Amino acid sequence: GTHDGVTAVDTLTGEEVWSYETEGEVRESPAFYDGTVYAGTSEGSMVAVDSRNGKEVWSVGLDGAVTTSPMVAGVDLFVGTERENILYCLDIADGEENWSYATRVSPVVAPAVMEERVIHVDGALVFGLNRFDGEEEWHTHNGGTLSEVVIGETRAYTIDGGTIYAQRLRNGVERWSKTVRGEIVGGAVLQGTTMYVATDSGFMYSLDLNSDGWTEWNKELTGGFI
Repeated sequence: GTHDGVTAVDTLTGEEVWSYETEGEVRESPAFYDGTVYAGTSEGSMVAVDSRNGKEVWSVGLDGAVTTSPMVAGVDLFVGTERENILYCLDIADGEENWSYATRVSPVVAPAVMEERVIHVDGALVFGLNRFDGEEEWHTHNGGTLSEVVIGETRAYTIDGGTIYAQRLRNGVERWSKTVRGEIVGGAVLQGTTMYVATDSGFMYSLDLNSDGWTEWNKELTGGFI
């Protein structure tokens, strides 16, 4: 994404392959799926571009600047906008709106998507939405301002500063929370039943997700992670 569109470069040489011009900046990372690049703009457009040649596949207008990276799952594309504060579910084939959900604050975290449910972070709240119609199934309150959501096999994990919350995907009931030293930066990585996080205090943690976030190990490195 650039200040005026989307650019593709050759991975071997760095040479520009094509560029697609948009009205407004592409501030959030584009998504790629099955030969198509999807990008949102600060002027409220969502575009799909052929990754081979940069030709437009479709373009639609949304209500407000795009504030999340698009999330593609199957035949659906999920993206959030500001002004009216809306989470959209669009059809990846033509950009047609499947449903929209009004949020409390401007969405800044891309939702996490599973087979039947969308997990959406809205300030300090976490919502479980029906994937097919956007209807709310549950919501919970998790501390301050949440900055991340990732999905495990049966749980959703959200982050507020230095605290990780684990809750059931089925009903949102909290299973455990774990506070680490410093503020978690750069998001969380899940591998099997282990979560890895790094903090601005220079610590890296390995957490056992099946033992209430028990710390398998932590290591202090020189300088804080950014």
